Amino acid sequence: MPSPHQGSWEFVSRILSTGADSGFEHELFAGAVGTGAATEFSGFLRMFRELPNIDAILVNPRTEPVPENAATRYAVASARAHCASDSNFDRIRAYLDRMPTEFQVLCVRDAIAAPACHSPHSGVHTVGRSEPPRSRLNHL
Repeated sequence: MPSPHQGSWEFVSRILSTGADSGFEHELFAGAVGTGAATEFSGFLRMFRELPNIDAILVNPRTEPVPENAATRYAVASARAHCASDSNFDRIRAYLDRMPTEFQVLCVRDAIAAPACHSPHSGVHTVGRSEPPRSRLNHL
């Protein structure tokens, strides 16, 4: 019975490098690492492939695609939050404005918690309300 160990994951890596048909990947992975690990990895891979180019969001915040899948939206919001700064938050906000409110809140909350965004002049508080971020966080 296949099991997920270093050698079997290396084999999965080789499977990926062959460009195998994605319709058969799960079965190939399962043959290498077992059904449970293959199912988890296939789910991760499906979400990873749906991610927009995170760096491109800063370059084209109004045109980069917004994912439909909630898990992918969560990943994008988190990734942008951890890269937020005074110099790029206006572009992050432009992208966030195209996402559902709960993902906007998640991104802003995480950006405020990141060390780079502790400055009261970070611009993070400009999403949705003009209230300073710290006072809003006290209500969460």
